Amino acid sequence: MRKTLYMAAALAVLAGCAKTETQPENPAGRNLDLTANVEGVGTRAVFDGDSHIKFEKFDAFRGAIALPASPTKAVKVGERNFAVASSYAVSFKVEDPEAASPVFKGSFYSIVEANNSDTYKFYGVFPSDAVSTSSEDLTSWRVQVKGEQTSSQTSWQNKADVMLMEPAEVTVQDKSKTQYNEYNSSASVNVRFAHLFGFGKITFADVPEAYAKQKVDQVIIEAVGENKDLAGVFKVDLTKDVSEVEAVPFNTGSTLTITPDSDVTVADNVVWFVANPGLYDVKVTVKTGRYDLVFERTGLNIKRSKIAEPTVHFKEADVAESHDVALAAGEMWAHTPTYTNSLSSIQKVASWGDGDKKMSFVLNYPENNKDNFGTTYYKAVGYAQGFAQNNMRGGKATLTSRASFSGVKMVKVNLGIYTQNATCDFTIALANGTDTTVLKKISVASGDGAPSPEGADYFFENTTGVEKGDFVVTVSNLSAQDIRPYLGLLVINPEPELVLGESAIKLEKTASTGEIACNAYATKSVPEVSSDAEWLKVTYADGKISYTVDANEGSKRTATITVKLTDGDFSVVKTIAVTQKSALEIEYKLTVTPAVMNEILKAEAEKHPDATSSDYFEVDATFQAVATDGSGKTVDVKMHANQMYVTDLSESSFRMRGKFYCSQSVGFVKKVVISANSTVSTGNWASLAIKFSKDGSSWSNLPSTAITSEGKVSTVVNTDEDNTYFSIDASGGYSTLYVDNFEVTFIGE
Repeated sequence: MRKTLYMAAALAVLAGCAKTETQPENPAGRNLDLTANVEGVGTRAVFDGDSHIKFEKFDAFRGAIALPASPTKAVKVGERNFAVASSYAVSFKVEDPEAASPVFKGSFYSIVEANNSDTYKFYGVFPSDAVSTSSEDLTSWRVQVKGEQTSSQTSWQNKADVMLMEPAEVTVQDKSKTQYNEYNSSASVNVRFAHLFGFGKITFADVPEAYAKQKVDQVIIEAVGENKDLAGVFKVDLTKDVSEVEAVPFNTGSTLTITPDSDVTVADNVVWFVANPGLYDVKVTVKTGRYDLVFERTGLNIKRSKIAEPTVHFKEADVAESHDVALAAGEMWAHTPTYTNSLSSIQKVASWGDGDKKMSFVLNYPENNKDNFGTTYYKAVGYAQGFAQNNMRGGKATLTSRASFSGVKMVKVNLGIYTQNATCDFTIALANGTDTTVLKKISVASGDGAPSPEGADYFFENTTGVEKGDFVVTVSNLSAQDIRPYLGLLVINPEPELVLGESAIKLEKTASTGEIACNAYATKSVPEVSSDAEWLKVTYADGKISYTVDANEGSKRTATITVKLTDGDFSVVKTIAVTQKSALEIEYKLTVTPAVMNEILKAEAEKHPDATSSDYFEVDATFQAVATDGSGKTVDVKMHANQMYVTDLSESSFRMRGKFYCSQSVGFVKKVVISANSTVSTGNWASLAIKFSKDGSSWSNLPSTAITSEGKVSTVVNTDEDNTYFSIDASGGYSTLYVDNFEVTFIGE
């Protein structure tokens, strides 16, 4: 709302912001609609190679007004209709940038009565986002020369070109009074702009052919001499004649980074830029994928509103810094994808490499480079680089290093497809110009499970004899266009690695033999294997651990297979946990009914004579499980309840909240059957859950596929033999659990 005092604003909010004739918000206020007609040919924003300079669509400048009596003091205004006056400037937007005399329009809202005038002083700065601070003091505005600029081959970036308006006189016209005792008025004024800074146009000559055809990523101009105020924030006095205004350094920088807006080679590149006037000694760095060309020159003379046009000739003393990665014997290069270095629609080029040796990579799509781009997949730990977000149009993609690796002897790569039931080929190669040497072709297939970016690791030795070239990964032969291949890791010349097919095995009680995959990569050394048990014999040969197991005639027993790989100073040890079933295994069944529980609860109630029906207590109970083989053997099962009701006992059920669980291992819990007023579920707020544990401290649900329910009866079937504890868990619910009975089947001795 216009012209609102702070207290009035608060009251208006409570009243629904209603504006009435009897209660005007700010009588005798004003809105001023202003049209600025730009005059002068050489005062616009984009150079086209001749003398014509023009504005572009969506261009805008920042304008301010001042009373004639105080021309250095900006009038406080609102920036939009119904806004309280809180700013010292508003935006003026161009209407027709192609017009011979372009027109900008803007409005000053909520001019308070004290600042009403029929004439104003008018000031402006182009472009709007060049203004870093617009204050009441018009003699000390701050404007910015952007340190990062984009240029075409024919012009500097218009939004980098800071121009000041020649102070103009505004005479108010067409003033009309509103029903709220306010004024709407308009005015038109002719204005001129003048460039505040200067321009550069750098070209390159005599560049050797090896560098001349390289695509330019960026050009960095760094002031290295005494004068370093090349860009940054400057203070200006808007009230002076524009020819007399000096840009006073406030927070300046010594570097300009110029990015071409289209593909261009070093030899063809024309570097246009805006800079603070001055005489500079500079270091010019032309960055490409394969080289950084570094030129150190003196005497770059930037003059206000003039174009400096130096030609940089390549000299013998100039430096071409190669981006090639040379891997000496024993050196490794590795890249682990992260969110920030993933190639995407926004980031077309990324610097890869976990250590000091960085390499730029790009994704290209030979059949459709416009509509395709990379993406990021979230792994359980870390990220994966996807080749396509939704589908790969054209059915092919190439991941390419922009410079060469040398000393490529072995590769480790993690690959996968983030799509069910899909296949594709990954071809890994080294490219030298038109010559391509294939190192390995890997066919990858995904299963029918949920999409996962975990991938599989592939190791292969480079046996081609070609160890140098651009590293290229080509994805082709897609089973469908909408599949999503990915790369989870890339390592060149990895350290020796030991990969085991299993980390744990479970054996029957009978004598047996078997094999476990065991591969050593990036090494000529052979793994050493050993067992810590007499009943388990192990040997290694040809990528496999072979084992022989004696029959077990006693209790369950465990052993450890140790695998060791040593290569010079490198050593790694891995283990395989071995468990053999007991020969003494007996199936037991524990049945707990209200009658059984009541005897325990009555004894507990005697300890709490004042207990009511709403009180619950911790209760320890010992039950007897009976062997199912008819032998009559029994085993004690100890359980603990943390919230059990001990009064108002029923013959049909017992009452509990919280958890009722076994306090010691009972053996492999095969099945739990429970009848209660709630069926078993797995949600966080489940009124009844059956949970399992391997150690008695960490508990978890089984998947819903392990649970069946019929009426009040739920059955939970467990197949994980390591689960040797069970719990009746009612802690997720808000009401009392009534248990009719429960039955647990487990394997003990």
